[in-house]
Amino acid sequence: SKEAFAPATTKWKPRPLSPPDFRRRGSRSIAPLRDSRSPCSNGSPRRTAARCSRALALAARQDSEPNTRSVAISSLGSIDHESVFPGILIGMADNAREVRAAAARALSRLSFDRADAYVRVIETGDQDTIRDVAMACIQAGIVSQNLDHLASSDHRQAYETFSLICLLAKANVTDPILEAIAGHSSIEVRLRAVHLLASTGQPGTLEQLRSLSARDEIHEEVKTALLEAMYKLDQPQPLEEEVVEPFGVDSAPQIETPEAEGAAADVLLDLTPTPQPEDQRGLEAEVELKLDELEL
Repeated sequence: SKEAFAPATTKWKPRPLSPPDFRRRGSRSIAPLRDSRSPCSNGSPRRTAARCSRALALAARQDSEPNTRSVAISSLGSIDHESVFPGILIGMADNAREVRAAAARALSRLSFDRADAYVRVIETGDQDTIRDVAMACIQAGIVSQNLDHLASSDHRQAYETFSLICLLAKANVTDPILEAIAGHSSIEVRLRAVHLLASTGQPGTLEQLRSLSARDEIHEEVKTALLEAMYKLDQPQPLEEEVVEPFGVDSAPQIETPEAEGAAADVLLDLTPTPQPEDQRGLEAEVELKLDELEL
């Protein structure tokens, strides 16, 4: 009879997901990633991860409940894949404190290389997503923290900062970099920020550097670096450039985008010295020597 089927009809009515429901649903979504034998994975955990991360990222950004957004971001942190990076970064700038805390915890659990992840955002994200990620990095203090690390001789950290600067340049939100060039407390940071920004190859960089160099308060050493960078950007670029592998950086991540590949190679070569036959010191001493040369 019709009455016999009434409870089933009522049972399957759509209803909003509560945070516990969302947590259970999210756990089922990421289960195929933990078990490659699951038929839900269809032999492609990477595509499954991307599909799950898109659904969770959408909830993390658009759900009206802060509790649900925080649960979604925590679930994203359980998917250790580069596709979750934009959603977690945007969560770092959420208005709700609990969402920002969940994003910080999720970010600390990710094990993939962040430099590669920034490049993936540039490669796969639309302009709105790129800008949202860039603005979130600025608001959360990630940009200022990375710029401060330029004062060290950590080659991998410099590579990550370069990838982040490429992201900001792509989003056309380079004000934090220009401010660091103009007034950072460390001259080393200012000089390296000039070099990295000029190496992004983004349209408009030349005019930004030219406008900055015209300011009276710019340090003379920084102004010289700006003029040198402007001169290089003004030169016609050759059709083909020989790419030389930097010495002693086999573990450094490789940028795969055509437009970023040449710029990244230039930065790595500038930050990494060529080995001298008469002096076989360790890599750290050689990097220090090259960084001293950049300061001159």
